[in-house]
Amino acid sequence: MRLSKGIVWLLAIMIGLLFAAPHHMSVSLGEQLFGLLGLPAHVPAGGAQFRLEAIIGIVFIIAGMIGVYKVYGKGRISFGIGLWIAIAVCAEIYPHATAKLMTFVYYDADGPRSVAYNPEESSCSLVKREGKTAQAECRLVLYNYGRLSQVTLMPVLVMPERLGEAPLH
Repeated sequence: MRLSKGIVWLLAIMIGLLFAAPHHMSVSLGEQLFGLLGLPAHVPAGGAQFRLEAIIGIVFIIAGMIGVYKVYGKGRISFGIGLWIAIAVCAEIYPHATAKLMTFVYYDADGPRSVAYNPEESSCSLVKREGKTAQAECRLVLYNYGRLSQVTLMPVLVMPERLGEAPLH
């Protein structure tokens, strides 16, 4: 019975780490889940932003740590310290492990399936020039997990005035 109670709390820690820790593309699984559900993962509050996925992850981690400590580590401070260290090591290893896992899974993939676009690390700026001209400078981060040797990008330009936004300067 003691083992099954401990597993529930260890699973809570794992869920918390998955929710809060970013993978190799600098985005956490919780943030992706919020985006998939169409919910905002970042809630503005005053001048700051609350990261809901991180808050949920931390709640799971703390609840799991308390539960694991009550089941397995009663009266042993070293157990709690070891648990903190294990969680920190897992959070540090997670991005590297996900990168290796994606390379393993898509090693033989060819075409668009083998490439992943990272919007978090990508950026694009557009400067309006004289008349109807504009200059764009973009930095796209693509991860190639498979055997794709060449990527062709076709830019599509939509001027902000057409979208109802303020003109670029």
